[in-house]
Amino acid sequence: MELGSAQEKRLFLGIRPGPDTLVPCLSWSQQLSAEGQIRWSSAEKLHVTVSFFGETPVERLPNLISMLQVASARMPAFGLTFHEYCWAPPGHPPRMIWARFEKNEAFLQTVRRFSELYRQIDPSRQDRFSPLPHITLARISEMSAWPELPQTPRPADIEVRELVLWESKNESEGHVYTEIARFTLK
Repeated sequence: MELGSAQEKRLFLGIRPGPDTLVPCLSWSQQLSAEGQIRWSSAEKLHVTVSFFGETPVERLPNLISMLQVASARMPAFGLTFHEYCWAPPGHPPRMIWARFEKNEAFLQTVRRFSELYRQIDPSRQDRFSPLPHITLARISEMSAWPELPQTPRPADIEVRELVLWESKNESEGHVYTEIARFTLK
């Protein structure tokens, strides 16, 4: 089967932050003046990824949605506390700017649980072992200098009560995210 074909959807499960988180992140970006090419993410693209499923055959989608629905109903709501604005990924040449949140056990358990569920559908799945909760604010194609990032305005912490399954399509204007389903945590 050809990747990206009509028989597959590029899927990810994530957290949609509320306005108290998004508005400060969007206003923060206006403070940064840096040479180079920075592509700022639009508000509708801002999210925290819980699990990236990748190219998923459409025939698996009903089973995946059912599994996510059952699992979400058993998972407790949790919070994410803002940590910092930073160049990312850590330990590598910067390619992005993140609003990073504290990694906590509730987030890690949620990531592990949904990764385990997806492996039931796709046993060949490879996971990241220690994901950092973050919102990608911008992507960088070229920078001549890496200025210190301002740390205000500080976004509100995120109360995670719902997860969203999105499809990501690569269009000429960039990635377009389409919401497929929402799942309420208990």
